[in-house]
This record gives sequence, structure tokens and C-alpha cells, in this order.
Amino acid sequence: MRLGDEGNWARTRISWVAASASLGDVEEALQQAIRARNVFLRHGEHYWICVIDHNTAWIYMQVGRYRDALELFERLPTIYATLTDQSETFIKRAIAMAEEGQAQILSWLGKFEQAYCLHHQALARLVALQETNLIIDTEIRLANLDHTQGYYGSALRRYYQARDSAIHNNVDDIVLLADLKLWMANCLVKLNRAQDGCQLMNEAVEAYRQQGMSLQASDALREYAMTLVASGRLQEALAALDEALTLFNQGGFDHYASASKLQRAELLLEMGSVAEAYNEASLIKKYFEVQGLVAHCVRANLVMVGSLLEQVQQAEKCQEKEQQAPLIQEAVMLCKQMVLQARQHHLQEEVYKSQYLLGRFFALQGDAAKAARHYGAAIVQIERILDDLLFLISLLPSCTQHGERTKI
Repeated sequence: MRLGDEGNWARTRISWVAASASLGDVEEALQQAIRARNVFLRHGEHYWICVIDHNTAWIYMQVGRYRDALELFERLPTIYATLTDQSETFIKRAIAMAEEGQAQILSWLGKFEQAYCLHHQALARLVALQETNLIIDTEIRLANLDHTQGYYGSALRRYYQARDSAIHNNVDDIVLLADLKLWMANCLVKLNRAQDGCQLMNEAVEAYRQQGMSLQASDALREYAMTLVASGRLQEALAALDEALTLFNQGGFDHYASASKLQRAELLLEMGSVAEAYNEASLIKKYFEVQGLVAHCVRANLVMVGSLLEQVQQAEKCQEKEQQAPLIQEAVMLCKQMVLQARQHHLQEEVYKSQYLLGRFFALQGDAAKAARHYGAAIVQIERILDDLLFLISLLPSCTQHGERTKI
């Protein structure tokens, strides 16, 4: 800038804004991104406008400005297609990355079918370009979609495929491999392999720390807390979660902070802090509703219902029958909302849990017929989830190394 070369100054901001945001200085990063974009706009450099917009959209994703990020990602492919100063290979790769960004946000907003479609479009482009690292990253994202919806068998199969591809192609991208370990660990926890999950998660956290990536390390701490819970190490999990939440709040990373608050509410419920869990879940649910984060809303409801169930049982022990009725009424209403949302968005595990909880509450009311109906629906849902796992087992010899089948 001292030399009067504002174009090259603006180009130095492209990677700087992403690095600055990852270190927690979000506001400064966004201000510099806008300033750089205005420079490119004055110079008519549309390629560099696209590049800075892509990084700006990524920052918006981290701080919870999903609509702003989605608007940028949706606009980018159209602009990329008009560029005449870039190669066809670059343009196809850039469009694929924009589609990946769109898909990620849509998955958070519960629009899973659209997300699947965009991920597959991006994957086809990347396969044609032989972009190995990006292909593996997209496979991980597709696995994450399966995981979010409760298709744990399909998710684990995709994770194994991504891992095998990384090994086959000698991929040495430390961050990408850490991402893969993190998500595999979450899936293994769901499949009752918590110790294996803890080991992978710990390796991921250390990899992020060694790279000096505070955002990713903090998010990995949040995920690590989940594996610690599954291993019964609740106090360690709470400590890891509180550390991650502090870092997210300091950096202004609203998306991750809100996910951590929900996770903390789930943990408090498991630790027996029933009222505190209900209050925290109720507060964070309002944020999720405003943002349109469907899967997170359903999880918050589950915490609230779990808390109400504990309160109903405590009232029953104390023979305080008059306190039970309003608690059960609220819980049943929340459960019915969850069933509708979970079915609409194909959230397999949440459908099961909602039906099971409805059965519990109708049983407490003495309505055996309704309780049996909802328990039956829960069993049917479990069978669907098991069918997915059986499908995985049938494919294991072709997609995993020797010995993995016995571990499953």
C-alpha cells in the first residue's frame, strides 16, 4: 500500500482473512475482506472478487451468518463460468468448491436432499479433474450427511473408503486426515466402539494443535467431549467442552458456540443436573429456530423432554401427582413436534427417540394402548437403522482392511 499498489495489497488479504478468522479475529477479517473486494471491483478483476467472496462466505459459515454465506456460494458458479482469464480446469474446480459450500450450509438447515445433490455434482467434477484431496474431502462430507441422519452403517462405509483412498494415494494433508479421524471417531462411538473413537479423536486434536489451528482444535475438543461421554468420563468431557466453549465465545464463532451449548445441555442432563439442562436447552433452541438449524432444534427438544421425564419421575417418587400432569403435557407436545420434524428431514435416530419417549410418557399416564403403539413405532425405526448396518456388514470385505468386520 505504501508503494501505491493496492491491487497486490488486496491479493495479500485473500489468505490473510481466512487465517485471521481461524485465529478468532472475525470482525477485522470481514472488514479487510470488504476493503479488498472494493479494490478488486474498482479494477474490474472479477476473478479475484470470486476468490475473496469464497473466503468471506467461509467466514460467514463459522459465525452463523448462513443466509449471507449461502447467497455468496450460490452466486459464485455463475460468475466463474463467465471468466475468460482462467483455465477450464480452474473454473470447474472452483465451481465444485462453491457447490460444496452450498451443500454444507443446506445440510445444516435440514435440506439434506439438496445437499446430497450438490455434493454429488461437486464429486463428479472433482473425479473428472482427478483432485484426490478434494475428492476425499467430499466423500467425508457425504459420510457426514449419512451420520447426521442416523445412517451410521453407510457413514462408516464412506469413512473407510475415504481412509483407504488417502492411504492408496499417499495423501499427507495433516488437516484433512485429522478431519477424517474426527468424524470416524464420532461414528465409532455410535457403533459402541467408544475406546477406538477416543483414540482417533485424541490424535485429531493433537494434529490441529500442532498446526496452530485454534478454531479446528477447539471444535475437535467439542467433538472429543462426545467420545469422553460415551466412555463414561463425564467430568473430563465437561472440562473439554467448557474449554472449547470459552474459545468459541472469544473468537465470535457463533455456530460452534451454539453447538457446544447444546452439547453441554445434553451432558448436564446425563450428569443429573436436570433443571439446568432444561434451561440451557430451552435458551439455545430459540437460537436454532431463528437460524433454521433443524437437526439442532430436534436435539434441543430431546434434552428438554429428557429433563421433563426426570422431573416427572421425581414427582412420582415424592407422590406429588399434581405436578406430573403439566410436565407430561409439555413433554408429549414436544415429542410430537420432534416426530414430525425428524420424519420430514429423515433424522433416523431422532425418530426412534421421539417415539420411544412418547411411549414412556403414555405409560406413565396409564394409557397402555398408546404406549404400546409408540413403542412399536420405535422398534420399527430401530429395525430400519439395523438394516443399514447389515448393509454395511455385507460390504465390509470390499471396503475395509482385513479384520475390521470382526470389530463391527
